[in-house]
Amino acid sequence: MKSKATFVIVLIVIMAMVSLCEGTCKWYGTTPYCEGTCPSGYYRSAATQCSGYSPGCWTGSKVCCCT
Repeated sequence: MKSKATFVIVLIVIMAMVSLCEGTCKWYGTTPYCEGTCPSGYYRSAATQCSGYSPGCWTGSKVCCCT
């Protein structure tokens, strides 16, 4: 039961992080060694070690960059 609750919490956190990166924003950083950085002209709006579209990072983090 505890693992099910943990899964639900992790899923909610992932969904919240993905929703922060919409519109003119894009995630940068490739698993498993993410080390994401924003290109010139973009600003960093969020960072995470996991996202809704790919596996999590072993090191570093993915960053959400917006124009």
